[in-house]
Order: sequence, then structure tokens, then C-alpha cells
Amino acid sequence: MNDTVKPIFVGGAMRSGTTLLQQITCTSPDTNPAINPSRYLSAQINLYARYMGEDSLFITDYFGSKERFTDFTRQLLQRVMSETWAANGKPGALVMKTVDLTRVLPALVHLLPVARFVVSVRDPKDTIASMRTVADKQRRDGINSHLSRTGDDLAAMCETYNGYYLPLLQFIKSRGEALRNRILFIRYEDMARTPDTVAADVWRFCGVAEGALPNAPNATWRNSPHMSEVAGHTKWRTFLTDLSDKPISASRIGSHAETFSPEDCAEIDRRCEIVGATFGYNR
Repeated sequence: MNDTVKPIFVGGAMRSGTTLLQQITCTSPDTNPAINPSRYLSAQINLYARYMGEDSLFITDYFGSKERFTDFTRQLLQRVMSETWAANGKPGALVMKTVDLTRVLPALVHLLPVARFVVSVRDPKDTIASMRTVADKQRRDGINSHLSRTGDDLAAMCETYNGYYLPLLQFIKSRGEALRNRILFIRYEDMARTPDTVAADVWRFCGVAEGALPNAPNATWRNSPHMSEVAGHTKWRTFLTDLSDKPISASRIGSHAETFSPEDCAEIDRRCEIVGATFGYNR
């Protein structure tokens, strides 16, 4: 991957519209098609964060210093991205997505100083209601996961939701102006209601040419053919919905009312107050 290629990472909480945001971004002809989540890359960054933090004791004997460990990890990530770039047509901008990256985005900002980040946010009530739907599917299919174990626990689900955003918001607060041109937050509600405006904002922020959203009933997204394999996977198919890969729809805005009582909604708003207030959901 040459130095002119722009790495763009799409993140956000699970069920917050990260796939839709990735697909919107990838309608630009300057990017690769939307590809499956970058879970391998995310796993490497999580290892880096762990061994720079709680397990840093075990780094020096192997790398000599944290600085050399950082350089090693940066080279590894660049190699992974080079392989991804070559496998996806050598685009001018390489777009990758996974919700797991959101939790370690501060480390990624440090490791890849030229990367930009587009982060989706959704009303915590709708997000957590969607998490519960996935949890129900996974329990039905006998899948043991964090969601299947905690999906009925509102406190645990709020903690999961906050875990995607609170560390990132604190990091941005501490870094201020230095991150202003590197991280863009996009609300799911805006994607669903005014997709053309959001798309233009995203393309401009990423520095890529404008694309065309699939607004016709039978239009399709610009996806990698491997994206469709998710439908046959025992676990990951539980994340698909009736809107997956379909034209943009605002029909699921406010859908938490189908799942939660007014008391539940009030509890979610209270527990997710900081994120909700930051993005205009606590009204």
C-alpha cells in the first residue's frame, strides 16, 4: 500500500448503524467496496492495547522498549492493510469497519497518524433494543455470547453501550484540536432521514469523490461478494435484519417502544446520560 492511500475506519456501538455508514462511505468510487469487518486487525490492536497497559511487564524482554513494540505493531498493521488494499482493487482510500475498533480507537489514532475515523451513534434505547433482539436470536440458536448472557440485563447493556463511547469522548476531550479533523460522528437518525446530506458530509470528511446511494427499490449496495456469506454463518447471521443491504429506511427510528416500557426507557436514558446528552438524545 503506497503512502498516498487514505486509511478510513468506521466504528461505533454494535447495532448503531456501522454497516450502513460503511456502505454509504463505500459508494465513493475512490474506495474499496464494503468488506466484512476487520476483526483480525482489531484483534491485533486489542493485543497492543493490552500489552501497552496491564501486561506491559512482558514487553521489554521481547522488544526492548515500548517504543520498539509500538513500531513493530505499526509495521504489522501496515502489512495487514497492504494485503487488504491489494485484495480489494488497490483503492485510493481503504475503508475498514468493525465495532470492536471503537473501544481501542485511541490506540489506533496513535498507531496510524494519517488514518481518519467515522463513528456512528444511535439513540441508546434503540441501540439496546436491537442488541436485545440479537440476544434473543442467539439464545434461540444455542449461541453462548456476551449478548446472549446479558441481553435481558438493562444495566449490563447500558454498560456495553457506554463502553463504546465514553473512553473515546474522554480521549477526544484530552486531545482537543489535534483530533478535530480526524474523527467524525454521524447519527443513525440523520443517516436514515437525510442520507444524501450525510453522505456528502462523509465523503467530504474522508477526502473522496462523491458516490451514488442506491435509492431505487431494486438497487444494491457496492459490497464485496464475501459480505453475503454472513447469512450462512451460525453466529453472525443473527445480526442481520430486514433492512440489511436494503435501501435506506427510517422505519426503525424509535423502535425501542416495541421492546421497552417507559420505565425501562427512563433507566436507559439515566444510565447513558453522558452519551445521550453529547449527541442530543436526552430530551
